[in-house]
Amino acid sequence: MELIREARKRLHPIQSAHLLEATVDNDTEHMKKALRKGANPDARRQINYYSGFTAMMIARYKGNEEAERILREAGATLSLHDLAVIHNYERLQSRLATARR
Repeated sequence: MELIREARKRLHPIQSAHLLEATVDNDTEHMKKALRKGANPDARRQINYYSGFTAMMIARYKGNEEAERILREAGATLSLHDLAVIHNYERLQSRLATARR
């Protein structure tokens, strides 16, 4: 993971988008690749579902512990605010599913 820390010094927005997409897809190999190429582990998703979420928030919401470990090792953070957003998102998704029935 030292390579990832070194790559972080040269943050690359395209790779950050690849990291976020790989996290949504639970694709840990592509997550590692994006991080090595300079993805910002704390970048926020700006489009579609999970808008405003970081890769760590997506990994936590999806329950992907391997992705969380990779992101932690790359220096990603998860604040109390982020945890509250995840909790509220889960509640909203649950209400929407109930309303569709």
